[in-house]
Amino acid sequence: MILAMELCEQICVFGMVSDSYCRYVGSSRRGVTQRPPGSHTHPPSAHNREKNHSSVPYHYFEQGQLDECRMYLVHERAHRAGHRFITEKTIFSRWAKRKNITFTHPSWAGG
Repeated sequence: MILAMELCEQICVFGMVSDSYCRYVGSSRRGVTQRPPGSHTHPPSAHNREKNHSSVPYHYFEQGQLDECRMYLVHERAHRAGHRFITEKTIFSRWAKRKNITFTHPSWAGG
C-alpha cells in the first residue's frame, strides 16, 4: 500500500472490509475491538457481533475451523507473529482520508 501511494494518483482497494466489520455491539469507536461483558478468554461468537454480516469461514477449504472474525481477532490479540488485520484496516482507512484511496467490498446479499 505504501508503494502504491507513492506511485499512483488514485488507489482502488477491492474486497477489504472496514475496520468495524468484526466489532462487537457497543464497542469503542477507536477501531479496537473490545470483548463483550463477562467474556475473558473465549473468542466472540456470531451473535455478539454487529448484524452487518453472517459468520463465514476464514478459509473455505478448512471445515470446522475459525470463522473470519475469530481469525482476525486471534491474530489481533496474538503476542507474537500475529497479523494485525483490524489495526491494518484502521490505518488504511486513516490514509484514505489524506490520499485518494477508495475501498469497495460487495455486500454478497442473497449469496
